[in-house]
Amino acid sequence: MSQPGEESKEEAVEVSTATLDDLDKYVAAIKSKDGNKILKGVEAVRELVSAEVVPPMEEMLASGVVPILIDMISNKFDYSTDTTDKALEDDIKGKLQFQASWALSDMAGGDEEDHKKELVDMGYIEGFMSLLKNATNPELFSQAVSGLGNIAFASVQFRDQILHLGALEYILKNIDTCPLEIKRKVVSSLRAIYKNRTISEWKQVAPLLQYLIGLVAQSTDIETIVDALCIIEQQSGVDLSLRIDAILEAGIVSVLFKLLQQDCGQKNKRQVYFSLYKNVTFCIDLRCVVWVVSNFFFFFFLPMGKAKATNKLHAELVKAALLIIGSISSGTNSQTQKLIERGILDIIDTLLDHSDKKVKEQACWILSNVIPTLEEDRQLHLFFEKKHLIKTIVELSRQRNIPPVRKEAGWCLINAMSSASFEQMNELVNAGFIEAMVELLDTRTNKIIPLALNALDSCFDKYTQHANDNINPNPLVQKMEELGGLNLLEDILEVYDGDISIIKNFIAKYWPEDDSLVTKIFLKFDKSIIRKAIPFFTNFALKKTTLHFVLKYINNIYYCTIIDINGNENEIKSDINVQFTKKQK
Repeated sequence: MSQPGEESKEEAVEVSTATLDDLDKYVAAIKSKDGNKILKGVEAVRELVSAEVVPPMEEMLASGVVPILIDMISNKFDYSTDTTDKALEDDIKGKLQFQASWALSDMAGGDEEDHKKELVDMGYIEGFMSLLKNATNPELFSQAVSGLGNIAFASVQFRDQILHLGALEYILKNIDTCPLEIKRKVVSSLRAIYKNRTISEWKQVAPLLQYLIGLVAQSTDIETIVDALCIIEQQSGVDLSLRIDAILEAGIVSVLFKLLQQDCGQKNKRQVYFSLYKNVTFCIDLRCVVWVVSNFFFFFFLPMGKAKATNKLHAELVKAALLIIGSISSGTNSQTQKLIERGILDIIDTLLDHSDKKVKEQACWILSNVIPTLEEDRQLHLFFEKKHLIKTIVELSRQRNIPPVRKEAGWCLINAMSSASFEQMNELVNAGFIEAMVELLDTRTNKIIPLALNALDSCFDKYTQHANDNINPNPLVQKMEELGGLNLLEDILEVYDGDISIIKNFIAKYWPEDDSLVTKIFLKFDKSIIRKAIPFFTNFALKKTTLHFVLKYINNIYYCTIIDINGNENEIKSDINVQFTKKQK
């Protein structure tokens, strides 16, 4: 039998070996008046919840411990213990609230929506709001925001309830009093609150975005910056024009460009250092070799793991920044013009050499949005002045191993060609435009084929209209044919399930008298689509022998009557109607 105030071996709560079988014992300890026993009981419950990937919520809810934990963080728990030391009692209270909020927050991080609703019904949100308002130290403040973030992530309804209770106001009021590590956690929790669900009420977003833009401008912590940028990007998705105007007025463009320029500068430094390692020639001396090997080990291999993590974070930062810039470039011309004035073309030119494929894709996407604004404002020459940029875009549009980047780079070329002058068209052609378009046709995607053909059509038309000579056929058309473009269109017709009239009209326009082509294409049509194929031939100036072949082939499948425009039967004309009756087997 233990003496009063002492724990027997059977009653002692061993936190490090907490098991679910002993849950009732932990709850009994929490209900006691012994401060240390209460603390150990709460710590044991927290360990049970945190140790499992899926918290044992059924057992926790059945034990009755959840309302007690909520009372603790709500200041409704009776903290009076057998101690008369007020400082000790306050210390125990702070530790209890920390452990209780930790346990509850992990419970809210589970997968079951019904369990989360039960937590909310028990007063979870109100409890964490009380902790947020009355937190006595940064750690408790961080736990309060984390707990709200976990439950907000589960439901728009829960998130809106939290925001309408004024959580954002309290967070912004206190966040700058926190040390860096705590501030990082708070911003991460804010990201959970705002993630994936754009808030329609501007008043619930505006103060946060203004704060985050300032934070990004001043912070040197990459994790904090990345989380802040992700929130800004996510919350710019509704009322796009209004919100983009707001973040532009807050100075977001200069902040983002500074970040990207810094990252590009650090990247260039790393490339210079690597170049030095590759190219420096050392004297063949034993002492020199020892010095080089030892220093190379300590200064290269040891920090390599950290460097990889840092590089990944830098890539995340760049991608988050580019998503915001992409939203701006998708806005009005006046909004996109802000990017142009700040030098977006220089930024893009550098980022297209980035090692991360997603960064390249985003950079091409932004450029494809910027080019139409340049065209609209008669500034397309700014793009064509960037010779390296054009060369890189053409190269990316021809890289088969990175389809998303290739597609966005192709969009850039297509947009540039649509409004290019004759001289600018020649620059694109000399850079490999026709090669790039032919290779894009080979992707055989329904969206890309019409765009590539329209761009080629624009290119060929510009030559025809502005060339000083009257060379026939068009040398650019000949170049496409030499590159296999015409044969490729034949192959595409065989499998294309889109609107074949686009391909038909293109071929008819630039190869109007190629009877052998007509015959080849016709033979490749499946009999089931002959009816659809007939209009294909009406745009060609067909020789009589070719037309006879076509009609003979049709007649093997259909009884048909050839009727000219005057209604005379059996006379072969270039403008014909074909009336079909399906043969009976």
